[in-house]
Amino acid sequence: MNIFTKKTHRYLVSKLLLIFFIATLLLPAWPLLFSGLDNGKAVAAEVYDNLALKAARNNYNLHQGGQAVDGGWGNFGAYDAYILTQAGADVGTWVYNGTSFKDSVLSLIDATIANEGKENQSSAKRVAHEYLAAKAFGDARATQLLNILKNRQTAGGNGSFDNNAFSDLPAFESLGRAGDMAEIDAAAVITYILSCQDGGTGAWTSTWNDFQATAQAVRALEYLKPLAGGQADAVQTAIDKGIAWLRALQKDDGSFQDAGGFDDPLVDTAETILTLNCLGMDPAVWTVGGKSAVDYMRDSALNEDGTFGTSKNLMDNTWALDAYRVLGGNISPDAVLSLRVTPASANIVAGGSQQYTAQIYKLNGTNEDVSAAADWSVNNSSIATVNNRGLVTGVAAGNTVITATYQGVSGTADVSVAGGGNNGGNNDQQGIRVTIKVIGRSGETLFGPSTVTLRESDRWGVTALGALDKTGLSYNDANPSYIDTIAGQGPQGMNGWMYKVNGVVPGVPAKDYPVANNDLVVWWYSTSPTEISGVSSNTKENPNILDDKKLSDTIQQTGQARLNLAEKTDGKGKLSPHTIVGLANDNKPLTIESKGLQVEFAPQSLITEELMKVLEDKNAALEIGAREVSGAEKQEILSKASVGESTGLFDIGAKIVDLTAQIIRTSNDGTVNTDVIKNFQEPVKVTIDLSGSVLNQEDIAKLTGIRYEKDAQGNVKPVKLGGAYDSEKKTFTFYSDKFSLYGVVKAKDLKKISLGVNKLTTTVNGKTIWLDIPPVILGNRTMVPLRFIGENLGAEVEWIAETKTVEMMLDGKKVTLVIGETGPGLDTPATIITGRTLVPIRYVSESLGAYVTWFPSSRMVEIVK
Repeated sequence: MNIFTKKTHRYLVSKLLLIFFIATLLLPAWPLLFSGLDNGKAVAAEVYDNLALKAARNNYNLHQGGQAVDGGWGNFGAYDAYILTQAGADVGTWVYNGTSFKDSVLSLIDATIANEGKENQSSAKRVAHEYLAAKAFGDARATQLLNILKNRQTAGGNGSFDNNAFSDLPAFESLGRAGDMAEIDAAAVITYILSCQDGGTGAWTSTWNDFQATAQAVRALEYLKPLAGGQADAVQTAIDKGIAWLRALQKDDGSFQDAGGFDDPLVDTAETILTLNCLGMDPAVWTVGGKSAVDYMRDSALNEDGTFGTSKNLMDNTWALDAYRVLGGNISPDAVLSLRVTPASANIVAGGSQQYTAQIYKLNGTNEDVSAAADWSVNNSSIATVNNRGLVTGVAAGNTVITATYQGVSGTADVSVAGGGNNGGNNDQQGIRVTIKVIGRSGETLFGPSTVTLRESDRWGVTALGALDKTGLSYNDANPSYIDTIAGQGPQGMNGWMYKVNGVVPGVPAKDYPVANNDLVVWWYSTSPTEISGVSSNTKENPNILDDKKLSDTIQQTGQARLNLAEKTDGKGKLSPHTIVGLANDNKPLTIESKGLQVEFAPQSLITEELMKVLEDKNAALEIGAREVSGAEKQEILSKASVGESTGLFDIGAKIVDLTAQIIRTSNDGTVNTDVIKNFQEPVKVTIDLSGSVLNQEDIAKLTGIRYEKDAQGNVKPVKLGGAYDSEKKTFTFYSDKFSLYGVVKAKDLKKISLGVNKLTTTVNGKTIWLDIPPVILGNRTMVPLRFIGENLGAEVEWIAETKTVEMMLDGKKVTLVIGETGPGLDTPATIITGRTLVPIRYVSESLGAYVTWFPSSRMVEIVK
């Protein structure tokens, strides 16, 4: 008998019994042993869900705040609508001024179809993006848009739509997204895309290596691979070269950005994620220092203020939303986009009550009253209280704010409480009744005509502004003397809001104009000084009337030469040359004011060559303009100036103002000639209101005035001007010796140096420093010690004794000076005094990228880098 066989059998049986016993013990805990991976995925998905929701909310708030849907740069277009629709948003319910986001996009599509074949036809990129939106909407116009692209490709003959890679590549990529590459000549498209690739770098295009263009080209080729046929190998080779070029641009934080630093890293990172996902690659695999694009999007893309990326704009929101969806983020259809509290404002007496309601607006387009579920609070409980259902009760006279919060989203409303009891026989509780109508930019009625009740205890009292306040429409009262935005409609150029009472346009701010019982108040968006949408007016403004008398009256009343342009429809004031000379003779500065802006000219500032030429010309005047640019203009300026990480300059939300000064001469035949004042005799003091910007102490230390200089080609160069912040007034003041576009930004690196001729003390970023030799004036140029410039601007300075040459290097810029020798742009040479080398401060500083301001009256110099 074989005993080994029996032993083996018993051994196997015992092993099986042991395994069964262990499995039985562990079975209840089995899910816990392997839950870590799934829980990790769940946590990551929740993070992306929340980030995607924030991006969608940002765009919803921009839309409700009046951001235009016109397909223009910086504004909403079809692509934004497409991405939002893909995320589950019902943009047909996003209504602003009576028009939905969806309907606005469909209007753009109608215009594209109507303009096809005309000189102003839409780009292929826009046509393709509108095709994506129309298809997502399930709208029949999609077929017409696809046919436009097909016909253009046939007519082009080289596979392209526009024969412009920057329009064609995103159009091809869009068709790939839609799954419609087979609808066009794929072979011709492949040939065209390959012809646009840079053979040396592998990027697109061959004329300009662009990050987005490369990412879009790679995705388009990937979509085309099933149709490549005999071009399959060439397509794969092109893809491999393209992604190699992209990968080389990854940064230490895992993000991606073009080599020049011009792009927003969020956009480039999102493009990378979309591309790798399209290729079937995990975007977490590409890393630098252990950081991937996924890490960046999760940890660094969202800013503290709730915006995304460095540009903090609409495009960032849309690209972020798209990327988070690819990473697994999903937004619940019931997710809350916004919360509104109604009424927007109310007036009650102490002891009286007002019921407020909180209504949420969801991603899927539905809304819900959450008054009973929201958390209610009041800013000042000594003025009013609020219960857990939104019932507000007045406590004492005053104004306060009511807040409702639901699922992390808040909305506010105002309440004004008047004192209760006997009011001394006045009529405040009863109030007066006026009729008000508000007419929008396109002539649409935004409110009324309806009757509202005004009381002296109201926020703006019994005034024309008080009547506007009672409509419940949103308006910007940052400067109550000039209401520039109502219901999201802001100023555009010289167009803006006006008001009239009983057919008369008053000459005072609406907050100061009292109204009476049964008055008719009309607010309208004016597109010309003589135009009133929906009503008639005989009021005209004569542009030839000078402001000399107005200025003279102000001087007599206040002793100060101040001219307020807030009520000017064109934002310009006109003064005669003799008035300017008179102010200079009296040593009186001239102050120009507008909404949130003050410009002060020193007495001699305007005594320029241009003004003196026309001193005796009765038909000449000095025209000074001060206006805030529109939101769209601002975004274009910031973009062209590359405000962001690449320049180390960051937008703080401050306004950009356009300041102008020119001599205008009107000939006998009515012809108007202008002569721009190029430079002022003394730098002009510019003060901008920053009360609308949220700033901490670190931000304040880095603030600088900025001048945006445009060249003939439309390029914009930002120039730091330095300046100082007034924490009490929340304003920022800087100086400039010529006019242009101005704003206030935060600078990553900021050096401010102040020197005085023949003074041994100077300041660098507010710190006092002693010089061993003071600045002096030689040959009409201010000369400063070489070492001082080198050390405080951060330049590398080398002294070559053999040739008596000074070489300075800073940020790739090199300046070479030979002692005693002049050169191009250098009329006063470097020199040696008492053993110290002195160099011309303006020439050296500006050659190294700094900006210099000279103050003749005080003989002070300010350098900003």
